[in-house]
Amino acid sequence: MQDKLYEIVKNNLYVGLIVKNYKLLCHLLQQEQKKSGQGKSYQFDQWKQYFNWEKQGNKFIITEIYEEPILKPDIKGNSIYNVYIEKLILDLLVQKYQSDDEFNKRIYLSRDQMLESLNMVNRNYHFIKYNASDTANFIKVDSANIKEFYDINNRNFNDVVERALKRLSSKFLVNWQLVQTVAVSTEKEEEIYNWKKEEFAPKEIHRDATTEERELIILYESIVAEEMGFDKKQNIFLCGKWLEFTRNVCNRLQENGTNILYYYKSYDIVFHKKVIQELDKINQYLLISEERKDTKNTLLSSK
Repeated sequence: MQDKLYEIVKNNLYVGLIVKNYKLLCHLLQQEQKKSGQGKSYQFDQWKQYFNWEKQGNKFIITEIYEEPILKPDIKGNSIYNVYIEKLILDLLVQKYQSDDEFNKRIYLSRDQMLESLNMVNRNYHFIKYNASDTANFIKVDSANIKEFYDINNRNFNDVVERALKRLSSKFLVNWQLVQTVAVSTEKEEEIYNWKKEEFAPKEIHRDATTEERELIILYESIVAEEMGFDKKQNIFLCGKWLEFTRNVCNRLQENGTNILYYYKSYDIVFHKKVIQELDKINQYLLISEERKDTKNTLLSSK
């Protein structure tokens, strides 16, 4: 289908051609007219694998027909932003694959760690997130505004990451889920020296929480929240008490026989070594896109 479209482009279009509207361009390309904005966006994204144009009102002015198709990663509703997010996620997976046991192609990454690893946020973002009340007092704004900011942005950030993971999953590259993860201490003889605290501390192992551990976490979260006077997690965030809350929960867990040091939500991602080829494919696409952009900038600056 793509090769056929490329032949049509070469036969029916040429640089400098002015097509008076979208309907006529679809006719020249033997393409169905899309009614929705999203459908048109996806169609334009496909066309830009073969040629480029400038818009003047309803007119399309053909500015370039590529000598070879620039095939994008097969992502429906693709955008350059989505491609970059996939590239960064694949970078993480490839680093894991190349640095660890070949047979251990699996990573745990908390939501906060994932956003930091993708440079979508920095550590200050998380500090403010867990100290919303103090931040609101310092900058003299309503703490509800801080909460709304983090609610909206966290939801958007996590949606972007999870959509990228779904696209990678659809290409048989990853299998992923959001899981309750616990950091547990090992036996005493496996303690390691913490140079920052200048003391020995238990070595940590991160793994899925068992059903019993998840049940205990829920139990002690409810008990501690009631003791602190809260009935919802979002109110704990809003008052800047989340770190105190989780410390108290972990203390209760340890007092009652568990070896849980702390817990968090994480992405559990299992991947196939084909991620290396996919990363190479995306890198090639981005490189060509950047070269084309640089070439156009050079031409514009020379006028």
